[in-house]
Amino acid sequence: MKYKFQQPVVIALLLFLFIITRLIIIYTSSNIYDEEACGIGNVANEILDGIKQPYYLYEHQLNYGNTLITPILLVPLFLIFGKSSLSLLLGGIIISGGILLMLYVLVRRFFSKRAALYASLLFIFSPPSYTIANLFVGHQHTHVALFILIALLFFFKFYFEEQKKKSS
Repeated sequence: MKYKFQQPVVIALLLFLFIITRLIIIYTSSNIYDEEACGIGNVANEILDGIKQPYYLYEHQLNYGNTLITPILLVPLFLIFGKSSLSLLLGGIIISGGILLMLYVLVRRFFSKRAALYASLLFIFSPPSYTIANLFVGHQHTHVALFILIALLFFFKFYFEEQKKKSS
């Protein structure tokens, strides 16, 4: 008898594999340091301790925007896990995990189960340099990729469901 995986089981296994690979990279790589993540962590610390100047002045790169959005995402992690590099790395892992989840849902819904599994595995086992860069909050703009995938999910849903309504 052939065992058929249910979608929540597949998603749980993919997320488990994703977390394990990221933890292996964190504990085996010597390149787990990012100056930009330190600046973002400082802004998140300022939010917790009380902002001493207008918020837009905390942007350390002109017209970048990322350095203003990402600290707000880090504040809950700082409250839960403390002000540490673990919180910065967990922020990157959570955002990348969201990308994995949205990628799987988008590809499975509009293409196929097999394509969703392959796309997810390619994301999980991406090249080490890309994976390490994705661990840092804000470095590769991973939150932007997450929001783009969410927007694509809504766009595909709207477009394809409208096509089905028009054809029937």
